[in-house]
Amino acid sequence: MTVQRDSHVESVDPKFLYVDRGTQWSEIKNKIRVHYKDGYEFDAWRLDDIWGDRLSDGYRFQINTTVFVSSKEKAKALYKVQHFQQNLSADGYELKDTESLYGIIGEQTKAQVKTYEGFTEKPFTQQTIKNDGSVVVKIEYDRKEITLTFDLKGGTTETPLEEGTKLKGRFGTSFSIKNPTQEDMIFEKWESAVPASFPSSDAVYTAKFRAPRLTIKGDERIENKSDNFIEAGKGKKWKDIKTEAAKKAVLKFSWNTGDYGIHEWHLDDENGRLLTDNDSFAQDTTVYAVTNYTNFTWSGTKITGVSGSKPKGKIIIPDGCTEIGAFTFGWSYLTQVSLPASLTSIGESAFGNCSSLQQVNFSENLTAIGKSAFEGCSSLQQVNFPKNLTAIGIRAFQNCSNLKQVDLSTCTALTKIGERTFSMCSKLEKVVFPKNLTVIEKEAFFFCTNLTQAVLVGCTALSEIGVNAFNSCQNLTYVTMPKNLSIIGHNAFSGCSGVSVFDFYICTAITAIGHDAFSSCDSAEFKVKYMTTVKDKLIAAGVAAGKIVEIY
Repeated sequence: MTVQRDSHVESVDPKFLYVDRGTQWSEIKNKIRVHYKDGYEFDAWRLDDIWGDRLSDGYRFQINTTVFVSSKEKAKALYKVQHFQQNLSADGYELKDTESLYGIIGEQTKAQVKTYEGFTEKPFTQQTIKNDGSVVVKIEYDRKEITLTFDLKGGTTETPLEEGTKLKGRFGTSFSIKNPTQEDMIFEKWESAVPASFPSSDAVYTAKFRAPRLTIKGDERIENKSDNFIEAGKGKKWKDIKTEAAKKAVLKFSWNTGDYGIHEWHLDDENGRLLTDNDSFAQDTTVYAVTNYTNFTWSGTKITGVSGSKPKGKIIIPDGCTEIGAFTFGWSYLTQVSLPASLTSIGESAFGNCSSLQQVNFSENLTAIGKSAFEGCSSLQQVNFPKNLTAIGIRAFQNCSNLKQVDLSTCTALTKIGERTFSMCSKLEKVVFPKNLTVIEKEAFFFCTNLTQAVLVGCTALSEIGVNAFNSCQNLTYVTMPKNLSIIGHNAFSGCSGVSVFDFYICTAITAIGHDAFSSCDSAEFKVKYMTTVKDKLIAAGVAAGKIVEIY
């Protein structure tokens, strides 16, 4: 007898056997051991092959015969496997995935765990498969307990850490750590980025510190680069590193002539605090190089000139200088001058014809401004006159065509405004005079065509307004003469065509009014007090009687 099988039968044993003729199948079939592949079971014994007749127990074998065992698929049913992940608060589980699988009815399910990053599976039990599809296998996964180690590199953090370095929590839960600090050092970054929640596995994060960084910047003469910095160094003071900083403060090519150098260092910018040798740096800081012309010539504490090329741009007169000599700076390249508190005197034509000079800040100790000191400074827009000023020389600010305002109200020791001091300042709009002024000399404000206000009434000591003093000030509108005014020079207000009123009402001391003092003031009327000699003097100076109004 030969035993054969279909493809789903794993093996038969024996494959051949001998029986006596006439033996029944019922006596033979249990001697053959059949093994089936997974999911298959016995179907039938047949004669010859899969298409042969089924063998019955009573069948008797008379000749050599082939018997064939066929199989069939076991009955299956659907079941589900659900995968649940622990929630962030660790008080429950949330469904993550569902699988639908088929299994053989009556046998155990074959659910398998999944791999989820940051989770570990809990033990679970397989179940017996039912034919109604009701079986559900649930697998739960807990979040891993993660340990993060922070290597602070000698620093400290406000965040509490176990053993000074460790932070523990479940995967996915959020956390934060305060950036560590270290004395005289700057925390730069974590070498690996610290996440906002616990990662899926243990990790180490290392702090990176560096010394405070000083960014080197400077004025218009310095090459300002975005990456121009030095490390301050732990515990170092400014005196320890200023030489290195100076090497980084490189002069631009056009200024690198040997005539300029670093004058001083400030914090942040030009207006910041002056750096001192004992300054230290705990944070990133900007240090600002203020440059200056370096080749002044001196006679004691007096600057007498320069030994190098002509200064240009902004210059700083060094501390300790008390006097700037005559004709020291007379070049169009200067734009700004910073004067020291020690300065008391500016000599003749010291800054004459510095046509690019825009601003001058005088010190409180300045007492004298010499003849033509700023004559022709056509870009000069603003001047602050100090309270201790006693003398302004003739033509000191003549032809400063952009000067808009002159306020001398604090200059209580100034008694005279010299000849042509502010003449031809064509944009000058307002002048406030000092209260102790006694004389305005000739042509002091000649051809100040934009002047609208000249407040004289408070100058109770003013006795004389010189020849042509306000000649051609065509935008003056109302002039009140001070009480003790005595002399008005000829042509003093000639061409002041915009004046509507010259008010002499409080004047009690007028002794002389020069000829044509008010010529071409065609729109003006003249207010005088009744029964004074002022009216007669005005008429003698050329004022029409009909323009004079006497007030009781």
